Parts: sequence; structure tokens; C-alpha cells
Amino acid sequence: MKIKIIFCAILSVFFIMLLTGCSSLDDSTKDARALDNLIKSGRLNEADIYCGKQEGESRKDCYTMLAEAYFTKKDYDSAVKCYLKADENIIFEEDFIDNSYNWSEGSDQDKSIEIRNGKYIFEHKREKSSWMSWSSSINIDESLGFKIQSTMTKVNGIDDYGYGIAWGLKDGDNRYEFCIDGNGYYFIGKDENDEWKDIVDWTESSFINKENSTNTLAVEKSGDKLKFYINGHFVNECPYEHFFGKKIGFILYRNMKIEFDNIIVTQFAQEKEIYDIVFQRILDDGDYYSFLNNCSKAGYTKNEAYVKIAEVNLIKGDYSAAAMNLERAGWAIKDLRKVKIFEDHFDDNTNAWFEVDDENTFKEIKNGKYIFYKKKETGSSFTWPQTSINIDVSGDFKIEGTMTKLEGLDNHGYGICWGLKDIDNCYMFYISGDGSYTISKYENAKWKKIVGWTKSVHINKFNSMNTLAVEKSGNRMKFYINGHLANELPYERFFSNKIAFIVCTKMKVEIDNIIVTQSPPKIALALAAAEKEGYREKEATVLKEDMTGKAGSKRWAVIIGISNYEDSRIPPLRFAAADAKAFYDWSVSTKGGKYPPSQVLLLTDQEATYKNMKNALFTWLKQPLEEDIVTIYFAGHGSPDSPDSTDNLFLLPYDTQYDDIASSGFPMWDIQTALKRFIKAKKVVIIADACHAGGVGQTFDIAMRSNRGISINAISTGLQNLSNVGDGVCVISASDDKQFSQENQKWGGGHGVFTYFLLKGLNGEADYDKDNHVSLGELIPYLSQQVRRATNSAQCPVVSGKFDPALSIAK
Repeated sequence: MKIKIIFCAILSVFFIMLLTGCSSLDDSTKDARALDNLIKSGRLNEADIYCGKQEGESRKDCYTMLAEAYFTKKDYDSAVKCYLKADENIIFEEDFIDNSYNWSEGSDQDKSIEIRNGKYIFEHKREKSSWMSWSSSINIDESLGFKIQSTMTKVNGIDDYGYGIAWGLKDGDNRYEFCIDGNGYYFIGKDENDEWKDIVDWTESSFINKENSTNTLAVEKSGDKLKFYINGHFVNECPYEHFFGKKIGFILYRNMKIEFDNIIVTQFAQEKEIYDIVFQRILDDGDYYSFLNNCSKAGYTKNEAYVKIAEVNLIKGDYSAAAMNLERAGWAIKDLRKVKIFEDHFDDNTNAWFEVDDENTFKEIKNGKYIFYKKKETGSSFTWPQTSINIDVSGDFKIEGTMTKLEGLDNHGYGICWGLKDIDNCYMFYISGDGSYTISKYENAKWKKIVGWTKSVHINKFNSMNTLAVEKSGNRMKFYINGHLANELPYERFFSNKIAFIVCTKMKVEIDNIIVTQSPPKIALALAAAEKEGYREKEATVLKEDMTGKAGSKRWAVIIGISNYEDSRIPPLRFAAADAKAFYDWSVSTKGGKYPPSQVLLLTDQEATYKNMKNALFTWLKQPLEEDIVTIYFAGHGSPDSPDSTDNLFLLPYDTQYDDIASSGFPMWDIQTALKRFIKAKKVVIIADACHAGGVGQTFDIAMRSNRGISINAISTGLQNLSNVGDGVCVISASDDKQFSQENQKWGGGHGVFTYFLLKGLNGEADYDKDNHVSLGELIPYLSQQVRRATNSAQCPVVSGKFDPALSIAK
């Protein structure tokens, strides 16, 4: 906002100057007219060069005027670059006319340093080690962008040793370096507590002036990156790391003499901050097409961009457009209210939390509590539900958990995690029994402290109950302990959508509940829009993309089941064909899936030949449109073509030849081809019960055991890999890669256990919220729990893919 006000003020002053009838032209007016002529004639590159030659306020005025010209032409990237240049502010400049900044000077047998004739002359006299000299602290705001630039001349000395600039410097043992040598190489590194680390090892660059020459080095922070330049040319970048200290300086290695001409530090706005301002103007102008096409530059996903557009629609009173754009963002009317999107009081294990008792941890759901015991005296342990939790991070939300410390050390932590992808990528908010809290994150297995251990009077100490909450409100994250605000920080994007609990170092905690509440932005206005336009009455047919796909979308299914094979050497399955027929009956039933029979293709036993399966996936499934939903169900055998080539995976059609699977089986890669090239639908659910014990005969099973030491079910992994084709593909496999699928008369008179519970779940047992729709987010945990219980955990369904958990495969 501050930047936007500055821009507006600059523009206002400029236009006032144009409108006032000055009797004589001052320099700034001449500059403005010269620039205006260049812009009007379309010579914007020349105008950019002209602006770069200006100084002070004239430079800011010129770049702001040029940015407006680029904005008018919808060249938003160039406009942002000009706004950034207009915002530049030199916060430190040393040209060595005198020594007002108190640089080191002096001479002895090891070195000689002096300021003379506008140069900082630094001679290293030894044949080993390095010398550094640095400024007093410079107040660089690390939250903004900055640039550190210096021009230097190598006068004499060894060519294969480095010299350059240091920044983020605390002392000689804690600093970052960017150096070049006389042979045309550069390196980037850091010293942390006197331990050296190469960030970029010695790398050759044609931009370096070799031997005894002049070079300009620059280090620039842009977003979350540090960019490195040599003589104005970009050479490398790396993730930004926070300073050790606020000093900057020079460094040279071994016997050489360097003259440093200057060092300049410039501060400017972050690129994303400028993009936010520019994009808000685009939205205000109603250029939604440009906003959508460029939204990623401001860090928005497409769904978040549609929500931003809807907010503008609402402000302008265009309620119908707002509702339409909220629909495009994947919202349903029920999502416009503050609702609980996830809740667990541990009355059972519907959400498939881990339960285990091993040498490291004990986890058990019992009597409405989740007992979490970290047995070892080192490290920490996580636990999370297998149920997907679809938090809309474009809106506000709250994650709240109540837990009781039963026993263990008081100076170690326990608490909640969010935005979790895995144990190497997550955020953590936890407390200790001695009354402190901390906030931190893991990113790619690197731990970062966000808020160090801090005392709070609101923590119930020792073995007590506490409630922790993490709340997103606008662009802030707020942290609560027992209802009291403990801290708040800028919001950071999730790694993924899992939530979890963490317990550290020999401690037992009893978890009472976990609740996630969603509150999307502009709730009141959105509800007003929905009510004014009558969308509540039209809910069943309009805003339903999350539940059933877009209004008017169709459902298609290919269902394949093979119990008996043409080649008698392939062992038969008892109920695979019956499972497929039962799934077909559910699909076309008016009380089940409600699929039109013309949109369902059933292939069982001798109908399920290689040719017919390929026709089903490559030709018949060309019919669905992008907005339609496709379900592919397969029950039968799957196998590698041999025990030693488990990358070549096949589903086995009816006419597969036992000793020639490679040419008669249906390759897994053909399914990938169908998904990529022939099936246009963007939502595809693959349900596969193709992992039956023994593969193709017990001989294969024995061979696999002898090769691997354990029985590995490669087909399960191959099926899961199908989800890598793209977003919107969900794969539900009957068992994981160390298990095999079971079938028995006891399940419904003759079914595979997986399909038996699949049908029970689809017929309503998985409808936890009782809305008459069984979503994937409901079906998946139901299957996981029921199949594991029925087989004593000998079989566990596996789910993979990026898909909408609110999607239902039934009407």
C-alpha cells in the first residue's frame, strides 16, 4: 500500500507540473517532455535507456511514467520492472573520496590497506589464507529486495585465486562470499561458525574480464532468490538465506593487489509486491483475461485467481458473475459458510490414523482418545490421518487440537502440524511442559526456526490439557494457546494439505480431538450474492462441480472382470467376473450410480480379450468430453512379463498366453497412453483389484521371493504410477506393494474383500455427512478401515493422485 501511495504521489506531482503554465522550463520538465516524445513515438527501449541516465527524483519520475506506458500496452512484465526501478533507493554508497565510513587502513608485513585517489587499495602480501575488510553495520531490510554492487580492479598478483565481495557478514567466521579470479572463474560460498560450504563451486564465465582487469560484481535479492551478476550479466542464482549480520565488505585470497572503486547498496520493493499492485489495477480495470493468464507471477493458482475476480465482481455488484467465478474456483454454495470440513473425536478410526506398537512409538485409538507415545529418548514422531483434507488456502481457516500430556520430559515439545506433505516438509506449532511454545518448519528436510522457544502464561504446565489453534486470517497466520493469541506471522503457502500431531523425546500424549474449520473470503458478500441471485434454489444444478462435476457433465464407465482364462496355465480367480458384474449392476441402478446403460461398457471373461480391452480404452472412451467423469474398473490378474523384469507390467486379458505375457498381456503403458491421448475427460477414477496372490501361478511368486527376499507386488506400484499422468486422475488399488488381494465366499456370498466393501460404501455406508453423495474423500477412508479390519491388516487399499476429494462417481 505504501508503494502504491508513492506511485500515485509521483504521478500526481508529474501531471500537476504538466498542467501548470510555467513561464520557464526547469530540468525536470524538459526531462518529462523528452521522455514523453520517446513514448508517444513508440520508442520504449530508447525511453528505458533515457530513464537509466537520470538521477534522483528525475529517475523515479521517468521510470514511473514509462511504467504507465507499458501498462497501457498491457506489457505488465515491463511495467513491473520499471516500477521496481522507480522504487529503488540507495541506502549506502561508498566511493572512497574520504574515509567517513571508517574502513580499516594500515600496513604491515602481511597486508597493506589505504584509501587514496577515490580507491580502496587492498594488498595481500602472504602466500596463504585470506584478508577481509568490512564496513560498519548497514540497515538492509531483508523483507524487501536489495542489490549490493561493487566495481574493482585487479592490479597484480596470482590469477587462480579469488577476490570479491562479502555480505550478511557478522565476523570473519560468519559471512557469504561472491568472488572471481583472473582466469575467468567465479564461486559463491558461505562460512558459518568457521565451517566453509560451497554454494556454487568454481565455475567458468565468459563475462569475467581476465587477468589484471576491472570487473563489477552484484548480488541481488529478488523474491526468495539471490541472483548474481558479473559486469551486468546474470550468471547464477540460489535460494535466499538470511544474513548472519548486517556488514558488507571485501575479501581477497593470497598474494594479490586489488583496487576497489566503490560499493553501493540499493533497496527496493519485492517483485511480488509490485505484481500485487499491478494485478489489482488489472482487476479494477476489468481485464480478467490478462489477470488469469498472468496470475502465477503474483503467486496465485487459477482457483485463487477466480476467487479474486469474484471478489471484484461482488464489490461492483455483479452477483451473477461472482457466483459463476466462485463456481469456476470449485466452490459449492455450502462452502460459502463457515463450516467444519474435518472433525475427529476419536470415537473410532474412520479417518485411518496410524495405530502401531513398535520399538519407537505406540499409537492407539481407545475410549475416545488417541494415545501417542514416543518411546525413544531422541528425535520426534509424527502421525496424520489417511483421509484427505481439502483446505481452501485462498480463504481463511482454523486448525484446532486439544491434547493432554500424560508423562515425559517437560522441556521437550508436543503439538500440531499443518501444510504437511511428509515429515521433511511441514509446519509445526508445539508447546512444552515447562510453559514455552515454538513455531518452526521443515523444508526438504532442513529445519528452520520461525519463532524460538518463548514463555507463555497461557500454557497449562507439566502433565496438563492444552488446546492449540492455528488460524489463517487474510494474509496472516495467528497462533492460539487455550483461546489466547500467542503470536502471529505472515501466511506461508502449504507444502500439502495434511495435518498431523508431533510428539518429541520420550513423552506420552493423549489427543482429544482435531477440528478444521473453513471460512472462505468475503463470506457475507458471497452469501448476499447467492441469495440475491436465487442460487440457493438452484443449488442442485448450478454450483455442484465439487460434488458431481460441472452441471450437464456425464458419467462413463468401463468395467472389466476376468475369473477364467483361455490358457489353463493361468490360475482362475473365483469372483473377479462376479465383482465386475456387481459393480456394473450398481452403476446402472437407479438407486446406485444412475449411469445410463449406454454409457457403461461391461467386459467379463471371454469378452475381455486384448482387442476388446484396447478398443474400450482407445476408442469407446473417446466419447466423453473434458467436463465428463470416467471410471475404469478392473478385477483380474496382473503380472510382470517375467520375475526379473518388474518394470514391464501387464493386466492380463482373457486371451493372455502364460509363456508370452510380453505380447499377449495388456501393457500398463497402454493405459497411460489412453489417459494422455484418447480419454479427454479431466476427471478419471481407476479402481483396480488386480493384485491377487501368486501373480501368474505360484511359480512366479516363488521366483519373486527368491530374487527379492520378500514378496513384492509390483502391479500395485504400477497401478499407482498411472496417477502421474496428470491432475484429476485418482487410482484406488486393492492392496499395497507388499500385499495381495483376497477373495472369499464369506464376503457377500462370494466377492473380493475390496469390491465387497467398495459396493457397501457406495451404497451409503461411506456417506458420513449424510448428504446422499459418497465422495472420494468419504469412500477412501471407509475402504481403508473396512478392508484392513476384515483382513487383520493383511490387505490395505492404496490411493494415489491429485484429485478433488469431494468428487463423487455416482449421481
